[in-house]
Amino acid sequence: MKKLQHVLVAVTLLFALTLPVSLLAQQAPAVVPVPAKKGEHHPVIYKSIHELERVKQQLETEAAHDFEGHRKEAIAHIDQAIEQLHKALEADKH
Repeated sequence: MKKLQHVLVAVTLLFALTLPVSLLAQQAPAVVPVPAKKGEHHPVIYKSIHELERVKQQLETEAAHDFEGHRKEAIAHIDQAIEQLHKALEADKH
């Protein structure tokens, strides 16, 4: 349950911190859709991993400042969320 709370906090922080950056950007980066592979069992998880990696990159390269440490903490939560999603995919293989 605590890990789920961390994921939710990370996603909330992620959107709160990237929204102003996206609004101020001269040209928003194109979002590359992740096509579901034929027979893929968890397209939502794969897409979520892709989106989290994209937002992490934005926070690392485009954020105006560290927001008193909250940007760094949000990135750490994103890393944890990505790790949990990979573990979920791995667990399904067993």
